[in-house]
Amino acid sequence: TVRRFTARFPRVAVLHSGMKDAERHQHWHAIASGWAQVVVGARSAIFAPIANVGLIVVDEEHDASYKQDNIPRYHGRDVAIRRAQMLNVPVVLGSATPALESWHNAHGHKDWRLLSLSTRPLGTQMPRVAVVDMKLQHKERRGLHILSTTLEHHLRQVLAQRKQAIFLLNRRGYAHYLMCPRCDWILMCENCDATMVVHRTGHKASTDDRGGNASGAGPHGSPAGAKSAPAKRSLRGTVKCHYCLTANILPERCPHCQALLTHLGQGTQRAEDELIRKFPYLRVKRMDSDSMHNASQYQQTLDAFGRGDIDLLIGTQMIAKGLDFPNVQLVGVLNSDLAMTIPDFRAAERTFQLICQVAGRSGRATERGTVIVQTFQPQEPAIAYACNHDYIGFVRSELPHREEFGYPPFGRMVRLVLSHKGYGTVHQAAEALGRSIAALTEKLRLPIRMHGPIPPPMERLIEMYRVEILLFAASAAPLQRLLAALRARGDLTAGAVTISVDVDPIHML
Repeated sequence: TVRRFTARFPRVAVLHSGMKDAERHQHWHAIASGWAQVVVGARSAIFAPIANVGLIVVDEEHDASYKQDNIPRYHGRDVAIRRAQMLNVPVVLGSATPALESWHNAHGHKDWRLLSLSTRPLGTQMPRVAVVDMKLQHKERRGLHILSTTLEHHLRQVLAQRKQAIFLLNRRGYAHYLMCPRCDWILMCENCDATMVVHRTGHKASTDDRGGNASGAGPHGSPAGAKSAPAKRSLRGTVKCHYCLTANILPERCPHCQALLTHLGQGTQRAEDELIRKFPYLRVKRMDSDSMHNASQYQQTLDAFGRGDIDLLIGTQMIAKGLDFPNVQLVGVLNSDLAMTIPDFRAAERTFQLICQVAGRSGRATERGTVIVQTFQPQEPAIAYACNHDYIGFVRSELPHREEFGYPPFGRMVRLVLSHKGYGTVHQAAEALGRSIAALTEKLRLPIRMHGPIPPPMERLIEMYRVEILLFAASAAPLQRLLAALRARGDLTAGAVTISVDVDPIHML
């Protein structure tokens, strides 16, 4: 993005957290002094001290990363709208898959206008999308395979044509959890209600290969007459909690019955291993937060991909949007169901957005691209509409469910989360806060619906027990009055119990 702006404007400033302090100060001074014509940055750039703002643009406005997950819990898109309103300047929200809140506002708010692009900017066709039912694949094919036969076939064709591919699997690591097949024991984090995720650190040779081999590969695949795929290798690695970052050596046996443990679930490392095994000559690079430790590594990888030094990128959602490589002809979504399993009312919306965004990376030049979506739920509306590039259909399917329960965009929401190391302490504090909210709501005659106190989906996080209270109202004013009254009474500072207040929450875990 910076490169595109610097090619067109002589004075561009940049702001993001990956910059060194001296560099960040230099750009901040260039903005404050009025030198910069354009400011490009991430979430916090909306607070840039630019004096004469004429236009604010929020690209990929639906992205959940615009919401800061710690204090102050602001939403960059909403701050941009408010700043534009205060300065009386236009704000443009750009997205191929707008947030339902933005879509609703564009159809029901007098100050909003909807501008639609009915075709791709260069006039190219939308990619062909093929859906693979993985339940049928498992019935027809023995062994453990992350890649379907359909995806393998298309990858061979793309490689034979000297084209490139992008595969999305939005879960890092090797396997999602460890389980004992004999007594059903699962390795959980000691500090959180979360499974310990298996991360590979190395391999040693073994003799069993359940993965199979991709025969008849193109120039970058296994050539005719070559040896079969390498034997399966026993895993060396660690188990990690992705929440509190606890890490231990990967155990091999169950602590209760001493049976060999089974690795279940798919991660980017496991998919990378399968690709290397089935396509030994494939030049593949994994992109996730485990492999990309800083911005320079990320940029070096994208530069290499742009030069054609890499045949295939496999990674998490960091590769799903914003990438523009004309040589990419194939996109594979390896497990499109992952986001649907999260207990969150936005799960379907996130699934739809992720599939659509990564599908848009294919066929961005003259040739029409191909997208292969692997799923266990091909009839799920979010997946079906995404595979048909049908945003309007998804909106019409999803909005009635939101309206039925008063979820955004048909109401405003506040999430109060109480946390403490003592289970009884936090529950007592939550009950007391619930009683205060009920009393104030009745006293002030506020049209607010309260749900809770109840444990959140992840009750224990980083050694803390948690209880949540959800507040719903048709507009922001009643919630603002209630929160002001609670603060005035000191109810939001309950001694040793920490209370976080999240207005319009994005994540519900």
